Amino acid sequence: MAIADVVVAYKENRVKYVLRILGVVAILFSLYVIVGEQLVGSSGDAYVNAPLATIRAPINGTLQLSTAPLGGRVRAGDAMGSVSARAVADATLSGLEEGRLLA
Repeated sequence: MAIADVVVAYKENRVKYVLRILGVVAILFSLYVIVGEQLVGSSGDAYVNAPLATIRAPINGTLQLSTAPLGGRVRAGDAMGSVSARAVADATLSGLEEGRLLA
């Protein structure tokens, strides 16, 4: 019985050490992944940090944007598109043109 007890104790101790080694390996691997992500310096999420401007039209309708190069500069007064409306009265259009000339 003494030899059987020694064998059982040896196997139990071996399992404890194997589990401890696996735990240390898992911790080291997770630290490697975390530190590696921080050292890369880039992420999978991209965003554009650029100034934005709101474009408004004084009439309701369908907006058709002109094709401009990406990243191109736009100056005040440049046509960026056109608004097409079905039922806009001539008086409204002439009033808008007068307002634009006065501005």
